[in-house]
Amino acid sequence: MKENKVEFEDIDKLTNTIMRKFAEQWNTLQKAFNDMCKSKEGNVKKYDLEHLLEHWGFHLKPKVFEQIFQKLDYDKDGVISYQDLQNTVG
Repeated sequence: MKENKVEFEDIDKLTNTIMRKFAEQWNTLQKAFNDMCKSKEGNVKKYDLEHLLEHWGFHLKPKVFEQIFQKLDYDKDGVISYQDLQNTVG
């Protein structure tokens, strides 16, 4: 049985594509964070990011989505804070 795993380089390419989409969509990282943070609790939850990516046409398998989320969740606390975005996106 073939393992359903995306190679690390593929995740990097996908993450870069998503980051380019962020740059096209928003002028600032703060604006991106504010728009993604639907709960207004000061962090982006998994379902917030998943909804945004699906809206953009990224229909990811759960394992691939989890890898993307983990790359963006810099401090690994289960949510993406503004600081996480600054550390991962720049």
